Amino acid sequence: GASTDSSTVTLDGKTYHLIPKSFKTKEKEDYNTLKAVTLRKGTVGKMLCLETSYDKLLGRFGDPMLLTESSNRDRLQISKFSECDSSSDALNRQTFLLRRIPATDNDRKGGFVLHPKYYTGEQDMCLKAGDIGQLEVGPCSPNYSKDRFKTENGRIVPVGEENNCLFYKSGDAVIRTTCTGDKSFVSVIPIDRSSGDRKKVVPEGLEGIFPESGIHLMTTGDDYEEIEINPNLEVTDETTFTFSFQVLEAATRHELCFTTYASGEYCFKLHSAGASDDAVKAVVGGQAYSSGVQNYSIKPKERIDDGEAAFEGSPWENLKFNEGEKITSVKLVQEGAGLSIFYNLQVYNGVPITVDSRGADFLTFVVDFSGLSTIDTYNNFFYLPSVFEQDKFGDYNQQIKAAEKKKSLEPTTAVDKYGVTVDRLNPGKRYLISLEPVDSLQQSLTDGDNSKAKANVQQYTSCTCANHDKVATDFSGSPGELPNGATQSNGRVKLKFAEGSHCGDGFSFTRRRVASSCNNNSDDIAGDVIAFAPDYFVESSECDQEIDVSLGYQDYVSELDVGAMYCYHIRAFAKEYMVDTDNSDGRSVRRSDPLKLPFRVAWESSAKVVTKMSAQAGGLPIKEMTLEWDLRKGEDEPPLISGTHVSPANGVVTFSLTVRYMSISTMR
Repeated sequence: GASTDSSTVTLDGKTYHLIPKSFKTKEKEDYNTLKAVTLRKGTVGKMLCLETSYDKLLGRFGDPMLLTESSNRDRLQISKFSECDSSSDALNRQTFLLRRIPATDNDRKGGFVLHPKYYTGEQDMCLKAGDIGQLEVGPCSPNYSKDRFKTENGRIVPVGEENNCLFYKSGDAVIRTTCTGDKSFVSVIPIDRSSGDRKKVVPEGLEGIFPESGIHLMTTGDDYEEIEINPNLEVTDETTFTFSFQVLEAATRHELCFTTYASGEYCFKLHSAGASDDAVKAVVGGQAYSSGVQNYSIKPKERIDDGEAAFEGSPWENLKFNEGEKITSVKLVQEGAGLSIFYNLQVYNGVPITVDSRGADFLTFVVDFSGLSTIDTYNNFFYLPSVFEQDKFGDYNQQIKAAEKKKSLEPTTAVDKYGVTVDRLNPGKRYLISLEPVDSLQQSLTDGDNSKAKANVQQYTSCTCANHDKVATDFSGSPGELPNGATQSNGRVKLKFAEGSHCGDGFSFTRRRVASSCNNNSDDIAGDVIAFAPDYFVESSECDQEIDVSLGYQDYVSELDVGAMYCYHIRAFAKEYMVDTDNSDGRSVRRSDPLKLPFRVAWESSAKVVTKMSAQAGGLPIKEMTLEWDLRKGEDEPPLISGTHVSPANGVVTFSLTVRYMSISTMR
C-alpha cells in the first residue's frame, strides 16, 4: 500500500491533518485484545484482500457513508478487493480487527464485527452488514446491531440475513443476495507475517471462524498451507476429517495430508491435472472430484478397511488406531500454480452414531457417549445439525437449512446412548449430516468431553407412508395391501391397493406364473414376467388412498390358464424414484419394491335362464320366481357351486358361474 495517507498536508516540512469541524474525538476504545485479520478472495493468478472504503480528502477522519449520496461522491474510495500487500500494509487499509459478539439470553444473534484498522486510532468504524449493494464502512451501530457477520460455507454472511453474503464483483466488494459460484467465497484469514516454519496455530478467539471460513491456495507455500488443527488429537477409529473442496484451476496435484508424531505424513489424494479416477472419493463411496464444490467426510480407519487406493505418503499400515498415536498438524497440498479452496475444515474424534429409525422426512440416530467419561448431557447440551442433500452425481452440495435447527437429546434404554432426530428432510434422499454440540444459544461447546461429542453420518430417508404396515422394514414405499386385492369377474382380474409412497408418479403392473406362491425362491418360478397393462400415472394421491384401477389396467382371464397360480407385482415408480440404497454414489432407482398379490385363476362362465308361462298361457314372463341351481360334474356328483336367484320383471335371469381352485382337466 502507499506509505502516506490522504487527509494530510505538508507545510514548511511539517505534516498537518485535515479534520472536519463536525469531527468528534471518540472515547478510548480498547482494540488491543482483538485479532487482526484480512478478508481474502483467491483469483486465478492473484490473491486479493478486501480494502476499506475511505474519504479521499479527509482520510481516517472522514465518514465514507456521508459521501454515498452527496455531491462529494467523487471523494469516496469504495470498498474493493486489491492485491494483498504481502509486506506490511502500512496504512492498515487491508487489516481488520475482529470482535466476537457472544450470544446471550438477551442477545441470541452473536456473530463478529470487523473494524477497519485504518480508522481505529481516530474513530470506531465498522463494516456494515445491512444494505444490499456496495459494502459500506461507517460508525458502528449501538450494540453492533447492524454490523454483525458470521462465516457459513466459505462465505461471510450478515447475521440475520444468511441468504446474503460479501461478494467479489469485478473488483468491488458488495453485499449480494445471490451467493453462488466462486466469487462468493471470501475467507477470514489471521495475519501472521512471521517467517520460517509454515505451520500455523489457530489464534485464540478465532475458533469456529478460522480455518472453517476457508483457505485459498494459489501455489505451494501459501499462508496457512500447513496448520495445527486440534493438535495432539489421538488417532482412533472415529477420527474424522470433514471439509469442502473446490478446484478453480488445476495444479499438478491437490492433497490433504496430516502428520503424526510417530509415523510420518499421510495424504488423501483429492485431484491432479489429468485423470483423477484414483482420487479419494467425496464422502464414502461417492465420486472422484470432477468440478464445483465437493464435500468430504473421511474416517481413515474406514478407508483403510475398504481398501481405498487414493492414499499416499507413509505406509498406511503403519498408522495405529487407539494406541496413543497423535496428529500434530494438517497440511493442504497444492503442488504447482493453480487455485483451490478448502473450507469447513475440521479434524476431530467423533462419537459412534447409528440410525435408529427413518421416515419420509426424518432420521433418528443413536449417539454413543460411552467413550466420553465426563460428558454432561443434562447441562445445556444440544446438537446443531449441518445437513447436505446428495445429488444424482453423488455430490453433497444442496444445503437443507430448514433441517438445521437445534436438537435435544432423548434418553434411550441403553446406558450412555441417546437419540437425536433430524427432521424437515425430503423423502427418498441421501444426506450428509454433521452434529455439532452447542448450548441453548447455539454456540459451540468448547470445554471438556462435551466439545468432543461431534458426530458425522451419511444416511437416506424413506419413501414409505407413515401408516404403511411395513413402515419399519420397507423403505421403498411399496403399495399397501388391501383385503381382496386381486379379484376375478366378467373375464377380468382386477387389482386394488393403497398408496404407500411419497416418491412415486404412478404404478406399474406385471405378473408371473408361479408354482405355488409369491415367494422369492427361484424354484417356484414357472413363467416369464409379463407387463399386462400400461403404466398407471396418477396426478396426485395421498398416503393410504385406495387405488382402484379402471378397466384398461385389468388383466384378461383369456390370457391366463384356468387353475394356475399367478403372482401380481405392483410397484410405485418415477423417473428418479429414490436413491439406490445399495450404492452411495448418487445413482437412483426407478421403482419401489413390489406389492405381491398371489392369485389362482378360476373357471368362469355364465348362464341365462328365462322364466315365462307356457305358450298356451300366453308366454308371459314370470316375475319374482325363486330359482335354485347348482353346477355338478355329473348327475351323481356333489355340487361344485350353487346359488339362488329371483327373476326380475322381464323374467330373464343371468348369473355367473365361477369355480375356484379347479384346473381345466378337473372340469372335464
